[in-house]
Amino acid sequence: MGTSVKYTFIKAADEKLSNDIIELYRAQGWWDKGDSLEKLARIITGSAVFITAHENGILAGMARAIGDGTSDAYIQDVAVLKGKRGRGIGSELVRKTKEKLEELGYTWIGLIAQDGTFHFYEKNHFRVLQNASPMISENSHV
Repeated sequence: MGTSVKYTFIKAADEKLSNDIIELYRAQGWWDKGDSLEKLARIITGSAVFITAHENGILAGMARAIGDGTSDAYIQDVAVLKGKRGRGIGSELVRKTKEKLEELGYTWIGLIAQDGTFHFYEKNHFRVLQNASPMISENSHV
């Protein structure tokens, strides 16, 4: 039996999908013990785009983007389960996220690549933004 991946744009998630997304966030080290289902609901509804990838009914990956609703958007939280990596799921999540943002009228799409992910994003048609440096507030949680 072959595997197929189903990609779905969401604006809300039921309890099972929410818990699956939280587990994926945790696997990336992006979810704190005090974080809640309510926080995830706000993340999903507050995103310009939120997409999931399911393989044989199992959440294999996700991506999301935030934006100003008009021109500028940032892709964040691209994640694929470790056992599902290297098969194109992450690239397809990025491609579909970019396409959806462009459909919504966004003309500037950026991201901050974590250490070790530069080549992944480069092969997915991102380049270094010259004369710019990512910065973060001193009090921000990383």
